[in-house]
Amino acid sequence: MPHQWRISKEAEAEAVFVASCRREGALHQAYLPIVAASTRASTLHYCCNDKEFLWGPDTPSTADIAHDHNHCLAPQVLLIDASCEWRNYASDITRVTPVGNGGKFTKEAREIYETVLKMQMACIEAAKPSVHWDTLHLKSHEILVQELLKLGILQGEFKTVLESGVSAAFYPHGLGHSLGMDVHDVPSASKPSENKTIPAESSKNPEFYRYLRLRLPLEKHMVVTIEPGCYFSPYQLAPVRNSPYINAEVLGRYESVGGVRIEDVVSITENGCDVLTTVRKDVEWLEAAASGSL
Repeated sequence: MPHQWRISKEAEAEAVFVASCRREGALHQAYLPIVAASTRASTLHYCCNDKEFLWGPDTPSTADIAHDHNHCLAPQVLLIDASCEWRNYASDITRVTPVGNGGKFTKEAREIYETVLKMQMACIEAAKPSVHWDTLHLKSHEILVQELLKLGILQGEFKTVLESGVSAAFYPHGLGHSLGMDVHDVPSASKPSENKTIPAESSKNPEFYRYLRLRLPLEKHMVVTIEPGCYFSPYQLAPVRNSPYINAEVLGRYESVGGVRIEDVVSITENGCDVLTTVRKDVEWLEAAASGSL
């Protein structure tokens, strides 16, 4: 995108994405795009898409992405959760890229990004027929707690911290959902009101499962999204800031990251799953794209 489009606002990034879809023949979006820069990435269904990127002192990048070359973009993330429809079927993809800082993630943003990527890759690896969605969701929370303990954001013994449910403040949504002719296809079947399949383990911490849109064992040919995240929303964190399991000083160093979510579409196969999303998500590629060095 650098040297082709000059963007410094969320609305401009949205316009570039939608224009790219239409250029390829996809006339409609599957849902309202979420284009959130800086700390606004902590809002799960942010859809204003009307703010400028954060400006501030920074080392200028050679990438030509700013209108005003007397100013520099401050280091921040840009979260884009946006997908088109194709032949009446929906897609659903989320990627996070660095903005400013020469197209590189800050130390804190990279650590959170790599945490979420680890969560997602582990769940993709474990997704196969007969595995219950609750089990995969719990796995994502387990990895989140492990990684936040390593970073020092959480403190205490792993099992105790996990069972406290505090990680739900950093990850206040489900692992993903069914996908088809609608972006959430279909809620009544994915989360039936009478459900005897829910594992007994899920009763130990119901807070983890409150927002799940899918609560069934996976079956061959199911198409689902896998989209873990980690967010620093002041509203979600407010009730747990005084938790003995949170190191407030360390947390303060990460709050400016805002949030990270990584989302792919997968199709369940006989022995695992196929990832249908083709756009890359490794840090090296994202930073190369953001810096204009591709």
